Amino acid sequence: LLLTMSNTLTTAANYLFGWTVLTITLSWLLAGLYPVVSRILAKGKPESAAFYTLLYGLLAPTSATTALSLLSLPALAFPFIADHCHGFTCSPHALHIATNTAFGIIIVTLAVTLLLCILAFMLIQLFSSSRRLQLLSRLSETSAHNYRIVDESAHIAWCTGLLRPQVFVSRGLIDSLTNRQLEMVLAHELTHAIRKDNLRKWLAHWGTFAWPPLLKAKIRRDLSHHQERICDLAAARINKNYASGNG
Repeated sequence: LLLTMSNTLTTAANYLFGWTVLTITLSWLLAGLYPVVSRILAKGKPESAAFYTLLYGLLAPTSATTALSLLSLPALAFPFIADHCHGFTCSPHALHIATNTAFGIIIVTLAVTLLLCILAFMLIQLFSSSRRLQLLSRLSETSAHNYRIVDESAHIAWCTGLLRPQVFVSRGLIDSLTNRQLEMVLAHELTHAIRKDNLRKWLAHWGTFAWPPLLKAKIRRDLSHHQERICDLAAARINKNYASGNG
């Protein structure tokens, strides 16, 4: 039983190590190409630009996962890898880093530790986001138009939350705007909520964790810019409706 557990843990550690190395390698390659890709995406519509920017940011981890799946599952890999055996071993391909040496143990341990730390931070962010949203909900009051009102004199409106986003508007902003202006602000923020833009940003944040800092900042900034354009267009449609007499 102990031997079986040891073999299972060793296999898992090898796969985690392989996934980490593949993700980091692909991240740097994709990051190097991103300045060219970003210029192409910027020429398209905001919706497509935002979608493909996010997709590009997630390519490294998803590609690494796909590659390891193909290597370990013969049923999926048979179109790419011919049937064969290694001596008397006929089994799925598996990554194997020697863990019977100090160097091998250190390398695998560092890679696995890095990945587990990243996963822990991701869970912490999800939990913190949920707690923050619950707190804001308790400190605000509901409205009849899918947003919550915060008793605050500052002029602010924002969308928060990852899985179940909610729009908050301060009392000070509501009192300072006309109905037309308020509807435009709400259209902008509610579009963020409907599209789950915070979740998209969160996914892009972690999908590009291994990118070089400057390029990592650029793709996140670009995604945010495309999202803001989408929401601005939603607000502009409200303004256009008012101008045409339909508001």
